[in-house]
Formats: sequence, structure tokens, C-alpha cells
Amino acid sequence: MCAFVTPLGVPRVVCPLIDAIRTTLTIACDDDGRGVTILDKTTFSSANATHVRFDGSEVERTTRGGRKKFMLSGGCEGANAATVTCRLFQRGDGWATKQVREVMPDGDTLRERNILQRPDAPDVVVDRFFKRKA
Repeated sequence: MCAFVTPLGVPRVVCPLIDAIRTTLTIACDDDGRGVTILDKTTFSSANATHVRFDGSEVERTTRGGRKKFMLSGGCEGANAATVTCRLFQRGDGWATKQVREVMPDGDTLRERNILQRPDAPDVVVDRFFKRKA
């Protein structure tokens, strides 16, 4: 994740810790099938909940620390993938992160593709893989 977080201002010295932290995801679809709630939890933090609707609408949110705001939206990428987009409007035009979560063909693996988009710079793409728990 270092390549993804350092352009956002995270010191490189913290990267080994970030990469070593185990993350558990719990994903629940809304009853109407048009939204999702994603809980991510690490050993060192309480669960962080992200709720998005797949209608493309943007909702303003604040980071956990309350220092920054962003616009959150969701969308579907075919039958087995969903995208959460954070438009980082306080950084300026063209800044965004996307998380595309896709169930892989084996049915037990989830690929989380993290994409950092910046103006006048190539996208940074980092994949993480999660295994389904019984």
C-alpha cells in the first residue's frame, strides 16, 4: 500500500507497518440491492464503516479524524464488482481514489483494487486480496 499512501502524504517510514497490518473486511448489501456497507477492521483500530449507494450520487463525508472532507459515491462494475469513489475535492480538481472490489472466479477470493488518480500524474494501482472466511 506504500505506493498508494505516500502520494497522499503518509510518511514512507510508516509503510512497513501499514503493509504488515492485517485487515478484515465485512461486506453487507442493502436489502434493496442498490447499496453496500463495508466494515474494515485492523488489529489496532475500531471498525470503519463505509456506506455507499450504487446510484452514482455523491455524498460529502469527513475523514475519521475530521480534518478533511471528500465526496463519496458508488457504482457497479458488472455482476461481481463494486466501486467506491472518493473525490478528494479539497486537494483540487482531478484528485480521487477508487476501490474496485471484485469477487474472483474461484468464488472465495476478493480482489480490492486501490487506484489513486492525480492530475498530471499516472494512476497508482495497488491490489490487495482477501480470502472468504467460513
